[in-house]
Amino acid sequence: LTQIASAQMAEWFSLLKSEPPLAAAVNELENCIATLTVRDDARLELAADFCGLFLMTDKQAALPYASA
Repeated sequence: LTQIASAQMAEWFSLLKSEPPLAAAVNELENCIATLTVRDDARLELAADFCGLFLMTDKQAALPYASA
């Protein structure tokens, strides 16, 4: 989360926003990142999302190695 909210990423987002088709999506992404940075439980929420996506059983999750 710290890396996503860094100045380096902000520069990259600015570059992406210079492309009109991407501007709205990048603005929405930046708003979501800003919301996460002020949440006290942001780290816990990100960990829960990761767990839900990759650590559940193959019937409940998108396992990265199951796509082969």
